[in-house]
Amino acid sequence: MTIWTCATCAIEHADTATPPASCAICSDDRQFVPASGQRWTTREELAGKGYRITTSEIEPGLHGITTEPELGIGQRGLLDGAGERWLRADQRCIVRSL
Repeated sequence: MTIWTCATCAIEHADTATPPASCAICSDDRQFVPASGQRWTTREELAGKGYRITTSEIEPGLHGITTEPELGIGQRGLLDGAGERWLRADQRCIVRSL
């Protein structure tokens, strides 16, 4: 199966044989959708275009996860390792491939 990523907002959707009918984020009237309409991409397509995941230490115990070049709405994930466990927040786009 394929994990489908919205090309506009970069949010991943469930792995299915065919792309979803719509994007949960872009279906909201407040979200910009290009005049060309909804489009889906895959991890393989993104990797083929040179997209990659990068990490950087923001401060001790706090790391940022970003996609380069910027993808979708440019969201950034955070990994907080200050406690006994790591906590991931605010990033769903292709992070699971790390």
